[in-house]
Amino acid sequence: MPTQKAIDFIVNLRYDRILRKKMNQMRPEQVHPYLDTLGYSFTIEQLEDAVTYYKLRSPTEQAACEVDEIKYWFRFLTRVFDKK
Repeated sequence: MPTQKAIDFIVNLRYDRILRKKMNQMRPEQVHPYLDTLGYSFTIEQLEDAVTYYKLRSPTEQAACEVDEIKYWFRFLTRVFDKK
């Protein structure tokens, strides 16, 4: 199930500083191919579903907010900005 891959990615990303650091150094077009090599194949929509799933099951409000931060960080990381 691809949404499960996105859920696994969120859980792993919360604790894996090395993965976050590596992803921060990538260009937007490099992120998804890199995640595919790690077994995290998912679409943005599946990530949104995973965020909703994880937030509904979060034990605290802080944990739910952390998942939102991951979502916005990932969106920013994978977005190509026009240079003007």
